[in-house]
Amino acid sequence: MGEAIAPVSLEPQKLQVCQHYNHHLRVLIPTTVDGDRKADTSAFLDRANLLFSQQFGGTICKRFFGFYESENYGLVKEVIFEIEAWTNDLGLKQAESFLENFLVEILQELRQETVFFAIDGKAQLLTLESR
Repeated sequence: MGEAIAPVSLEPQKLQVCQHYNHHLRVLIPTTVDGDRKADTSAFLDRANLLFSQQFGGTICKRFFGFYESENYGLVKEVIFEIEAWTNDLGLKQAESFLENFLVEILQELRQETVFFAIDGKAQLLTLESR
């Protein structure tokens, strides 16, 4: 077990808000490629958390099971990782091209049909435009 934490001061302290984040971002990282082939995407996941931490100051990464109905593969079940980050208006504006490039990377590098992206509680399934 870890080291016991000694109590600090019992005197009342005032908290001060040092940052306010009014935007909540979520993106799902799959563990399959080509729709339904299991793959080790942990290096991509590590890189994604690093990039999001550099861009937004930190992330929360959660492991889930995900299911979706694919036109090409039927019902696909996979482990997915959800990366969450928060930012303010300026941070979101500065991250626009980063986010677009990152979502394209998921689609291309992990050979996905779609990618799930949500901002402020509004979700989208994105795909690459057909040329």
